[in-house]
Amino acid sequence: MVVNIVKQMQKLGFTEYESRSYAALLEENPVTAYELSKRSGIPSSKIYEVLGRLLEKEMAFELQEVKGKRYIPVQPERFMKNYSNRVKKTLGGLERDFSRLNGPPNVSYIINCDSFEDLIRRSEQLIASAQSSFLVSGWTDEISHFSELLSSRAGEGVKLAVVHFGKIDLPGVCCYEHPVEDILYREKGGRGLVMVVDSLEAITATIFEDGSIEAAWSRNSGFVSMADDYIRHDIYILKVVRHFGKKMGKTFGSRYAMLRNVFSDEVIS
Repeated sequence: MVVNIVKQMQKLGFTEYESRSYAALLEENPVTAYELSKRSGIPSSKIYEVLGRLLEKEMAFELQEVKGKRYIPVQPERFMKNYSNRVKKTLGGLERDFSRLNGPPNVSYIINCDSFEDLIRRSEQLIASAQSSFLVSGWTDEISHFSELLSSRAGEGVKLAVVHFGKIDLPGVCCYEHPVEDILYREKGGRGLVMVVDSLEAITATIFEDGSIEAAWSRNSGFVSMADDYIRHDIYILKVVRHFGKKMGKTFGSRYAMLRNVFSDEVIS
């Protein structure tokens, strides 16, 4: 439990020593600096410096006693509320200051994602940033990593549409199941993932059978427009298939093979 607390606090910007000493104070208090050093495993030469930072950040109190100073922690509920308020105030100030900067116009970069973990992390950030609309086309293997987040954003009023390959459960989300995922997998040599948020940012990726990926993220208007059109046109076709599938089968053959042949307008006569 303590190890997990330390890791989570470090994600918020606290040092390992600050995190370990605060967790140790919660487990036993009041304590002297020497006792805290022994309990937390922090060198005695560093403990007063660490305690000073805890006092400055309002994570601990100092008790003046006859035999010397002892320390107690600020309770987690109060600490988290104070921390949250400070962060919100700081972010509000930064937002105002950033808006006053007169930098050069935005340059459209295309940035590669260097790992599957990076791809999932950027995808989650993209979903969380959506203000009005979000489009995604992907396989269950990838979408399952952020299915709860997608449903949550739909509940917040963000318009969502998902083209999915394979079975998936996304309550509250408009979903379109693609009927020829096996054919597409063979054609592409892997699973595809395309995301577009607010028609402003996009991610495109191919996840290959050996686990390697080719993926990129960008705000480039051409890149975003291509990804946006790709998903929208897939949805147009899937709507047509949903309502006119039998007739299409008679016109284009099994699995709509003739429809997928873009170099010919051949149909079953």
